[in-house]
Amino acid sequence: MRSGGEDHPRVRGVPRGYHWTAFPHVMLDEWMPVFSDAAWRVACHLARETYGRRGREAFTVSIRALAHKLRRSTATIQKAVRELEEAGAVVIERRRHADGSPAPSRYRLRWEDE
Repeated sequence: MRSGGEDHPRVRGVPRGYHWTAFPHVMLDEWMPVFSDAAWRVACHLARETYGRRGREAFTVSIRALAHKLRRSTATIQKAVRELEEAGAVVIERRRHADGSPAPSRYRLRWEDE
């Protein structure tokens, strides 16, 4: 039990071997203390899905898919994405289908020298 009497499920331990994600220290040192819980979750997921384990610079995903993966509402994820973008933490390429309807956006973490 945690302080406050909350019960939490037991989680799996950290595996040995290759199941790791490269993670920039600046995210832990400077981003984590200032971003909301939802924005922090989105940033971590983007880090994992880009250079963290996939070896790519950008990640295409819909707000709905992010919300499902992170177990938050689409409204919460939209607000979190705005928070990250306004802070200059992410770069977003908003995309459209041929008929003009919204398509999943392409996200990447912003490099320090941009």
